[in-house]
Amino acid sequence: MWMDERELDHAVWVIESYAPEAYPFARYLSEWRDIVKASAGAWDVATPGAAGARDLIKLLDKAGRAVRMRTGMPDEAEFRHAIKPIIAAAARFGLEAPSLAEASPPPTPR
Repeated sequence: MWMDERELDHAVWVIESYAPEAYPFARYLSEWRDIVKASAGAWDVATPGAAGARDLIKLLDKAGRAVRMRTGMPDEAEFRHAIKPIIAAAARFGLEAPSLAEASPPPTPR
């Protein structure tokens, strides 16, 4: 499973709107995509560093399906485990990994 830039932006929007518990991890992936793209000029599965995002992409897809089908949402431990390959890829390729602290939660509705 892979998400191109448009699919990832849509997933972030859906999760921001309907699954705020997963939003920090969606922002994390979006920020990682931006870091990889700035470094390598592309965001695809073959781009160095991008492959580390596969586990997180799968979980975000599962979160999106959970929103649509009212099924179980992945828990925080699963998300935290899924960012480990990104952290490893960042170190391996000399890139700065985003932090969850930078992935701020969505604004609260008024």
